[in-house]
Amino acid sequence: MRNVSISEQVSLMDRLNSFINKYGVKLYWIAEKNNIPKAHLGNFLNAKSILDDWEYQELVQFVDEYELRMKNFKKIDN
Repeated sequence: MRNVSISEQVSLMDRLNSFINKYGVKLYWIAEKNNIPKAHLGNFLNAKSILDDWEYQELVQFVDEYELRMKNFKKIDN
């Protein structure tokens, strides 16, 4: 597995914060779904720690898949 650069980590941090705001999901839910301790993920989002390579890869894959599914989701008209 390759080493993830700091700039890639910062990019994911911004992307993940936008993702949380856009979809209204909770940090705890994301952490649980990706087997990352909530405190560690919270520290990452607040620029207090960096992710291990496997955590970075898991989160990128998770956000990519979630956004793809939401893109294909059609709004239900009432």
